[in-house]
Amino acid sequence: MFIDFVWNQLTGTGSYPRIIEAWNNGNNYIQLFNVAGSETVYYEIASGGALQFSGNTTMNLGRNKLALAYKLNDCVFYKNGSLIASDTSATIPATNDLGVCGVYNGTSGAQLSASVNQAILFPTRLTNAELASLTTL
Repeated sequence: MFIDFVWNQLTGTGSYPRIIEAWNNGNNYIQLFNVAGSETVYYEIASGGALQFSGNTTMNLGRNKLALAYKLNDCVFYKNGSLIASDTSATIPATNDLGVCGVYNGTSGAQLSASVNQAILFPTRLTNAELASLTTL
């Protein structure tokens, strides 16, 4: 999953404004989100209610390109051309809904105040070289 957006550090609505997420319920999801009032981007993959891959890093004001790539036992998170984290033991949940900047299924959720240039959900995991190139500013 990839998103290219411009963030102005306004919080939007909700305590945990979503950047991009795929999910099917509260126990199975793949998401990038912010905590209102912080300069942090969090990444999480949960399957059956158990976190499989998670962490956080600071987020730049202005333009950001983020990618969260995943397949069984192979997860990575890229931010602005750099590998931030990887994991070789993760179960990936089945998802059926996609939300961008908190707009989930046509309704408002925890919305991030940002302008989205592009959001893509790829059907297969990209290589690390492709992710580095895709997220380079």
